Amino acid sequence: MRQRSAAPGRESKGISQTVRSDYQQTQQRDNISYARNEAISQSHQQRPTMRKNHNTNLHIEENEIEEETKEDDAITSEVELHSTVNHTAIRRTLDTQGRYQIILMTAEGSIWNHNTDKFEKVVFLFDTGAQKTIIEEEFAVKLGLPRLKTEMCLMSGIGGNTEMFESNVVSVKIGTAYGKDLDILIQTKPILTKGFPSVKLSPADQAFLQDRNILVCNPNIRDENQLPQILVGLDHYYDFVHEKGEILQIPSGLRLAGTIFGPTLYGRGSIDAQDSDITAPAVAHCITAVTSA
Repeated sequence: MRQRSAAPGRESKGISQTVRSDYQQTQQRDNISYARNEAISQSHQQRPTMRKNHNTNLHIEENEIEEETKEDDAITSEVELHSTVNHTAIRRTLDTQGRYQIILMTAEGSIWNHNTDKFEKVVFLFDTGAQKTIIEEEFAVKLGLPRLKTEMCLMSGIGGNTEMFESNVVSVKIGTAYGKDLDILIQTKPILTKGFPSVKLSPADQAFLQDRNILVCNPNIRDENQLPQILVGLDHYYDFVHEKGEILQIPSGLRLAGTIFGPTLYGRGSIDAQDSDITAPAVAHCITAVTSA
């Protein structure tokens, strides 16, 4: 009997342990489920904040982009305005610089013609950039100038350009406004120049010269094309041009130089508004050297 009663006790104890184990497992499942629900709940609570933060950040970024775009537009507008101002300034500068004339020093004088035995009018061009005084070959033949010798000459100019030509040394007699003659030796050259525009006097310049009774010896004074036959270089420049006393300027800014033929106009002068269509081409003579080859 005792042995039978002992068996149920053990059996009861085993059942109790089984129930406790099931309870613990259920408790763990409940805890896990609760923790999971808490996590889900917190996640749902945080989502609006995250969305709000995302929207806020997006709004800030959009504002920054808009501000940067406005700044870029402002910079672009400023650059365009600055460019326009500069372009206008450049155009004004060019327009201002375009309203003047550059006049080379020329004069109409007299040279003795051996074929006709009398003086003949000729246009002189004075160039301090040339070493030698030269006369156009064809014109020298027309005057019947006596040839002293013939030699090969090498002419060099700006940019390293050189020209080899046959030149004759001839004797010329120049008539001056003083009544005295100037006898010099010069050289011939096949082609001297293709011509260039003469000075054009403004009404103010004309009045200035008239009031002072100045009679210029420029061959032309109405913007005509002129073709010099003799170029006076440094070897005889100061035999023709007298640089004494104060240099006189006329209203346009052109200067008056004294020559053996009379006063002549040269330099840079402004153009009258009504004559602003005058355009003087760039002319560079600058014969730097004429030497015997």
